[in-house]
Amino acid sequence: MIRVPVYTTVSADRGVTLSCERPLRVSNYVDVSFGVHDDGKSHTAEVKRVGEASVSVKSTRQKTVAKGSTEAELIGLTDKVDSALKTDEFMRGQIGSRDEPSCVMYQDNQSTILLVTKGGGKYRTIHLRVRQARVKEMVDEGMVTVEYMFTGNDR
Repeated sequence: MIRVPVYTTVSADRGVTLSCERPLRVSNYVDVSFGVHDDGKSHTAEVKRVGEASVSVKSTRQKTVAKGSTEAELIGLTDKVDSALKTDEFMRGQIGSRDEPSCVMYQDNQSTILLVTKGGGKYRTIHLRVRQARVKEMVDEGMVTVEYMFTGNDR
C-alpha cells in the first residue's frame, strides 16, 4: 500500500493516465477456490478494472463455509458486487456521465451465473437465498451484468 504514495511523490511529473473505451466500463473478475483452507473455508480473488487499467486486486478468505463450489462462487460474487458498483458510480461522477451503469462482473461458474440471472435453485440457508435474490435484483434492474469468462490453465 505504501508504493502508490511513494510513486506519486517521486514521479509527479509523469502523471497517471487511465485509458478506457466509451462508454466507461468497470469490470470485475471474481474467482473462488473452493474449500482450500484447513477449516473448510474458500478463498475469493478479485481484479477490478476501469477501462484497460487494473485499479484493484484483492484476495480474501471467505467468512462462511460453503457446501459446494457454486455456493462458494455465489458468496464471492455477492461479497464483491457492492464495491464494483461503488467504483462504477465514482468513475461516472468523475467524467460527468449520466449513462446507465456499465458494471460487469465476470464469473467462471455457469451455475452461479444462472442463479443470479434466471433465479431458482435450493439453498440450505435463507442467507444464501437472500444473497442470490439481491444480485438477481441488481441484474434485473440493469445495475450490473454478470458474464461468463473461462479461467482455465493457460500452461
